[in-house]
Amino acid sequence: MVKSMGKSITKRRVIYAILSVIMMIGIFCFSARDSEKSSKDSLEVGLVVGRTFVKNFDKLSEDKQVEYAKKIDHPVRKTAHFVEYTVLGFLLLGVFVGNGAVKLLPVFMAWLLGTVYAGTDEFHQMFSSGRSCQLSDVLLDSSGAITGVMLSAVFFSLIFLLRKRRTKEKIKKDEIRGSKGERSFC
Repeated sequence: MVKSMGKSITKRRVIYAILSVIMMIGIFCFSARDSEKSSKDSLEVGLVVGRTFVKNFDKLSEDKQVEYAKKIDHPVRKTAHFVEYTVLGFLLLGVFVGNGAVKLLPVFMAWLLGTVYAGTDEFHQMFSSGRSCQLSDVLLDSSGAITGVMLSAVFFSLIFLLRKRRTKEKIKKDEIRGSKGERSFC
């Protein structure tokens, strides 16, 4: 553990930072794809959804399968936006939260960074052929980021509470051992 400006930089924080950067690179790469490649990816996901959730989907003609995949294209794309930023939000809080109880400032910082990244990513998307910058996507991404941050806050709070409980139990056991040891020497 390294101390820097009063904050401890733990291995956990470094790992979460690296994973956050990897996630950002992944999001950047998806946004850099032109509209044709992006549409093809969404179509493939739509077909997988159909095969997974629609009874007798494989018995439909190929045209009907493609029609179904195109029909759910918009929800597939929006779900992808939300999920990408949910994961990013989860990871970002891991960078900002310390080893104690989850506080408001790290939650806010993680959400803000996720939202700012969403804005810059949408701006970047304007330079990909056939793609555009949508404020609605930034809002959706921001919603995904806060969802991930909140899930992460619950996760880290549970870890904090479990560690606190384990520490209390250990202290109690040590006190019991200590009191037994004192009696045997008297």
